[in-house]
Amino acid sequence: MGAAALLIASLPGAEAALVFDRGALAAGQWWRLLTGHWVHWSANHLVWDVATFVALGAACEMRSRRRFAACALGSALAISTAVFFLLPTLAQYGGLSGIDCALFALLGAELWREQRRADGRIAAGLAVALCVALALKIGFEWRTGATVFVADLGASIVPVPAAHVAGAAVGLAVPIAAALVPRLRGV
Repeated sequence: MGAAALLIASLPGAEAALVFDRGALAAGQWWRLLTGHWVHWSANHLVWDVATFVALGAACEMRSRRRFAACALGSALAISTAVFFLLPTLAQYGGLSGIDCALFALLGAELWREQRRADGRIAAGLAVALCVALALKIGFEWRTGATVFVADLGASIVPVPAAHVAGAAVGLAVPIAAALVPRLRGV
């Protein structure tokens, strides 16, 4: 999946055909709800998002391929839906950062659950601290309108904390769903 973002960035015209674009969505180009996440606004944006996606995705997939897939797909849809309905003035959206937040939250929740079962209180506390750090990062972006990691989005491109909240919510919901839906428990 990380390679898809690199491929899209390297193909002329691919970003324009795949980005979440409100006008194109209204014209029936619904694939953009999923593909827009793999479009990036700069090389720095691409590197941060893909590196984070690959690292977190690998860590989550090693724990459970099904939960990773449910989180990635579920967050992509939830984020696009949130952007579409909650941010009606946002014409375009792109990037993996919302899905990255989902994977970060999923990993934190999975680590917490594993450590609680193993009575690893310090490690469980660290997992909670990681989720709190994610919430603080999103809060900073919401309050300041600035990114924490990406340096060169340009003046017209801003972070979309609502997408990060939607992603994190899905990341936290997947382990709960896994406890209720046996198919998500397995590898």
